[in-house]
Amino acid sequence: MGSATARNSGLKQANGEYIIHCDSDDWVNIDMYEKLYKLAKRTDSDICCCDFFEEFAHKQIYRRQNFPNIGKECIKKSFQGELHCGMWNKLVKKNLYVKYNICFPDSVNFWEDVTTINRLYYYANNISYLPEALYHYTRYNETSYTNHLNHSSCLNILSAVDILQKFLDAQNADRDIKKAFLYLQLTAKLNLLLNSKKEQQVKWNALYPNARKVLFSYKRMSPYWRIALMFAYQNRLETFNIFAKSKSLIAKISK
Repeated sequence: MGSATARNSGLKQANGEYIIHCDSDDWVNIDMYEKLYKLAKRTDSDICCCDFFEEFAHKQIYRRQNFPNIGKECIKKSFQGELHCGMWNKLVKKNLYVKYNICFPDSVNFWEDVTTINRLYYYANNISYLPEALYHYTRYNETSYTNHLNHSSCLNILSAVDILQKFLDAQNADRDIKKAFLYLQLTAKLNLLLNSKKEQQVKWNALYPNARKVLFSYKRMSPYWRIALMFAYQNRLETFNIFAKSKSLIAKISK
């Protein structure tokens, strides 16, 4: 039934004080959970986080995260691409899920972590950070920007963005969080355009018009893709697609 439903099944069965996830193709340092738990208990944290390694076929990259201890600051950094949204490097109090009725959105099996961790951040009173890479995130296909998403994955992205939009509206989130959300919309738009064609691409290109305001201040997106999106916002999709094809060709040659 998909990863979101599986995660929710785990949440229902778990009876411990804290929850953490590990994806099936990744691995952890043997003392990761012990270290996170001890720090969480010592600091009375709602969420305790650490750094991670990206594991490619021929190299390993240390990804430092620098989590703030305030949940709403984490939301902004998450939307701006400065914090990875994976659930696997974050130990979360189960009561945070229960008290605020937070679960993974059923049938959303891509970006489901984006919707969930940012809602958890919103309600977290204290976040602690262990500056050690204890998790190993497998990324063997290093030439792919979006991992060749299918149509279902794109629909999941749309759902995830919509869920967060409604959540922020319901909470009357402050201006800084709403501005940061525009960066997430840009990331979503790029993924959608790179994985669609013809009429579908035209339809999705009309999404998130306000995100254009932050296009050239999005430091976590490469200048290459920012320029490509500029052409998309000008409804010059042929030029955008030339950028996309050129990037793919460069990746194949480099490989």
